[in-house]
Amino acid sequence: MPVQIPSKRAPSHDDLARLLQSCTDLERAKRIHSRIHDSIAHGSGIILANLCVAMYARSYARAGHLDQAQRLFHAMPFWQRDVVTWTTMIAAYAQNQRLDEAQALFLSTPEHNAVSWNAMIQAYAACGYLSKAKACFNTMPATDIVSWNILLSAYAESMLLEEVTLLFNSMPQWDLVSWNTFLAANAHSGHLYYAKRIFDEMPEHGSCSRSVMIYAYVHAGSVEDATKNVPLGEDDVASGNAIISGWSQAGDVQRAKLAFDSMGRRDLVTWNALLATYAHNGMLVAAAATLDKMPESDVVTWITMISAYSHHGHVEEAERVFASAPGGNMMTWNAMLSAYAHNGCAASAESLFRTMPRRDRVSCNTMIATFSQAGKLGKSEEVFFQLLPNEEKGITSWNAMIEAYARNGHLGDARKLLELMPEWNAVTWTTMLGVFADAGLVEDAKSLFDLAPEKDCVCCNAMIQAFVVTGLLEEAEAMVSSLPYATIYVWSTMVGAYANSVKLQEAEAMFFAMPERNVTCWNVLITAYATNGQLETSRNVFDRMPERDVVSWSTLVSSFAHGGHHREDSMGIFRDMELEGDCAPDAIFFLSILNASRQQGLVDQASHFFTLMSAEHGILPWQEHYNAMVDTLGRAGRIAAAEELINNMPFESQVATWGSLLTSCKRFSDRSKRASLASKNILEMDPTNCAPYLL
Repeated sequence: MPVQIPSKRAPSHDDLARLLQSCTDLERAKRIHSRIHDSIAHGSGIILANLCVAMYARSYARAGHLDQAQRLFHAMPFWQRDVVTWTTMIAAYAQNQRLDEAQALFLSTPEHNAVSWNAMIQAYAACGYLSKAKACFNTMPATDIVSWNILLSAYAESMLLEEVTLLFNSMPQWDLVSWNTFLAANAHSGHLYYAKRIFDEMPEHGSCSRSVMIYAYVHAGSVEDATKNVPLGEDDVASGNAIISGWSQAGDVQRAKLAFDSMGRRDLVTWNALLATYAHNGMLVAAAATLDKMPESDVVTWITMISAYSHHGHVEEAERVFASAPGGNMMTWNAMLSAYAHNGCAASAESLFRTMPRRDRVSCNTMIATFSQAGKLGKSEEVFFQLLPNEEKGITSWNAMIEAYARNGHLGDARKLLELMPEWNAVTWTTMLGVFADAGLVEDAKSLFDLAPEKDCVCCNAMIQAFVVTGLLEEAEAMVSSLPYATIYVWSTMVGAYANSVKLQEAEAMFFAMPERNVTCWNVLITAYATNGQLETSRNVFDRMPERDVVSWSTLVSSFAHGGHHREDSMGIFRDMELEGDCAPDAIFFLSILNASRQQGLVDQASHFFTLMSAEHGILPWQEHYNAMVDTLGRAGRIAAAEELINNMPFESQVATWGSLLTSCKRFSDRSKRASLASKNILEMDPTNCAPYLL
């Protein structure tokens, strides 16, 4: 509840302080500031002045605009600023990736104590400069537990598990934050065994510890074990929220809803978790109904809905949500910008970008990538070199521009920009390794890898992937063998690589050599057998799986479809899935069913599932579902029905859509106006496409 000031007396400093501490809304911040301006101007309260700076730092920093906070800071008499004032502004600059200003402010601070040093370490870490964060830590006259935890968290967020382990073991003391960070680092790296050991050794468990441990089980594909092995505290809302998110990630909407219904107390995060469950599993009708029932909403709510509609190609619905969201929050603007970018609407994205009231680093990074994908490298350069101020160029911005050069074939410019970067991070290395691998320059990738100062698991994973992409499996296996530990991702990558190279024996050996397996590993093995034509073995592995998710079922459907099995297989798999009730079908599953029906020429079955997904499961079809149906109808000779479906699609049609119709016209010698229309639309969208000339 907002703090209310009694109306029958003048507000005291305590009243004003409570108002300032509770304020996160930009417009409200301005009103409060104007009310207490005179008190601050006359120097009647250093606490109020500091709280004002903090308030603007919170409100304006989130909006990507710090001018007001800066003006207030510089208007304060020098003698009135204390360590809180200085560290608040340092943190605000760091939050907005304005590291140069954060450094300058730190150096001009009249005296440094542990708080100001920690603020600077946090600033370096927030901007991705881990070596500078470590150097700052080593320079401190005296460190405290907060200093250690900031550095520990920085390494953990960069997935540097070996460094996290060494630092944790060298700490003079640990608190609950230290334990939680160490636990989270192992959980996020997929090491369930070590995460469980850490959890059991912890002197105490908070809701955060339990939530992280639940995540570890979820990450390992063992949500059921999380509900059994992690004791939930009474009214532990955070852990309950983690369980909902866990079932959501596993694709089990039904159990996520049951977990939601069983919670005695819910908060906004709970509602957002349920909303995200429906949204991420393609159940947009249920998501919209949940939004209508929510007692309150926040920026996460609106971003979830915008992103959900965007992910499934419903740009107009995303625009409607954006229009109804409270204005002024930079994150919702960025979400809509990403929605346009995700759906290839470069012109709409540019229009929104040019009219945004403010732009931040995220906005600019999005447009660098959007222009790059549209082949407009010059506009990417304009955003990076002209519109994005140097003080706001974070590592993510540099990485985005390097990828833009690489995507458009300018490897020389990518290398030059790489050399100009003030510092590289794991993303920089993986981006460039991927660039060289995609270009077939594996020797260049290996040379770059050899230059890496810290060959962590992320960097090694990227190099292994580069070997796999270029078919150098022996080199990839040698690197896996040299690693002190390999993540589940690495093992799964190798299983898939051997399977794709028709080396099933090696794929089997790699799978059974895994120290631990999750549902993703089993799914890869199913695909491996199916890829090599062993469908019965693939089905047997599926039946032996300790736990399945919706991807498992989708993989099985796709495997049998590629193997040319008859109608009962896909229908039978769907019935088995419904009978077992372990997880609900999602959009990907229905796409697998539609593709299977298409390959088998089962147009009535495809029509049944196309209707079923929205009518009974609340999943709105994507562009890909419509394309599959258009192709299925066309292959069956129902060309008029295919054309009608294209005209009624809630999306802009694609080259592939009209290409399917044109192919069907050719197959059935249909030289009507629809064939000419298909040719015309294909050439308008892709003038270099030769398909229309082959009719």
